[in-house]
Amino acid sequence: MKRIALIIIATCGIISLAKAQPVEANSKPALVFVNGVQHHVEAFIINGKTHYKIQDMAAVFANLLPSFSYRVNGGTVSVSTKKPYSPDGTQLAIGKPGKRTTKLLASKMEVDERQVNAIVYEIDGSFCLSEDDFARILNVGRKSLPNKQYTGVEFATNFGYSPSVGDLKIKEPVNVGNISFNLGHWGIGLEYKGYIFVIHKNKIVRINSDGTGIKEFNVKAAHSLNGYKDRIYFYAYGFQILSVNINGDDLRQETCPLYGINLGLINQEPQSITYFGDMAMVKYNNKLNDQWTEEIRWFATSGRTEQVVYRINSAKRVIGDFFLDKNYVYFSVNWVNRKDLNSIGKLSDKESLVEGNFSQAFKIGNRMYFKGTKDNLMYEMPLGSKSGVTKISDVTVNRFYIKDDIIIYQKQEGLHAMKLNGTGKKTLVPNGVKNFNVAGDWIVYSERGNTEFGAKVGLVKMDGSKSLKLQ
Repeated sequence: MKRIALIIIATCGIISLAKAQPVEANSKPALVFVNGVQHHVEAFIINGKTHYKIQDMAAVFANLLPSFSYRVNGGTVSVSTKKPYSPDGTQLAIGKPGKRTTKLLASKMEVDERQVNAIVYEIDGSFCLSEDDFARILNVGRKSLPNKQYTGVEFATNFGYSPSVGDLKIKEPVNVGNISFNLGHWGIGLEYKGYIFVIHKNKIVRINSDGTGIKEFNVKAAHSLNGYKDRIYFYAYGFQILSVNINGDDLRQETCPLYGINLGLINQEPQSITYFGDMAMVKYNNKLNDQWTEEIRWFATSGRTEQVVYRINSAKRVIGDFFLDKNYVYFSVNWVNRKDLNSIGKLSDKESLVEGNFSQAFKIGNRMYFKGTKDNLMYEMPLGSKSGVTKISDVTVNRFYIKDDIIIYQKQEGLHAMKLNGTGKKTLVPNGVKNFNVAGDWIVYSERGNTEFGAKVGLVKMDGSKSLKLQ
């Protein structure tokens, strides 16, 4: 397993300078890992704490999102996330080890227009913050890398700050684009930036939110549509992760290596890919050391680091749908003829929440929903609880999805809807549905497995008021 690498979300405002005070700093070479990418920088040890130059951190994030820039004006250092930073070649200098004359300039700074405590030093004309202040103020996890010859740190936005270095807490991710439940259906539909994107005949088609203005993108796509950074990300044939802008005229190959020789996953396709800002959560089946396994992994979107969250022998067990909540990944696991709903925090922290035959775990608000695989009925319970399981209705289903107080469910090859209390049942599509996706107020469904070449999709409003079939 590769080392977890972490990055800073720079959301600083203005650093105001106080009366200068002389302090002693010890310059030392350092390694700073940002999304697994290694950077050689100069660090300063002051009163036992490691400090880094603000301009070095700005250079590190110049080509990442989010990035930040800074300026000095009349004794004030301003840091902004609104403008990109353009390094001039003087950043990331390793420096000569030894003592430095240091000035204590401020004990407070502004972060997003609010004042917080932070010690700011001026060292050789550069302004510096401690590793801990960076992590605390910006709410990112970090892990120090002490060494006799050098110092260092790892940063990442998908972890939250903790006073105990190394106690990494996964942040509550901001859902962008699709969610893992939808991706369990191969991500054939997506609502993003006021449009509906679908995979039709293995190409991406963009539709206005009212069902008009159909535009076909000239790209080959397989599954896992995601919206992120004003682009549509997708898994493409030829073992590639590609992205295209929302107008379909700027196609790029992405660097996130969700498979490949470097991971030992030759010719194994991800089953689902979900982007959460800096992090991509992936589920797939692959052959590892001559044994087929099912895995959930997370990857930094820079493509330089990854970590196995959970791995099992797929000859006996299968991982179902999953979702993230705070520091946990919730998912169902099949042990031959028995399924458990589990919660994973740290790699060694596994807890069974529900004993029985359940699958299709996903959350709505503070509640968790799943399906009984023996009776095919839908159930709910408080998120994270070990009790309070309640049957939703007596309707048997293949798959289901809940939005607000409406349940969208597939029964055989029909698509139906009803309220959470089991009333108001209606048929949306009588037959021909193999899988489906919820995209905004539309349900996108496929006539057959959409990974088959030429598979067509149709759309129907959740209330049944409008339908659309792509030819």
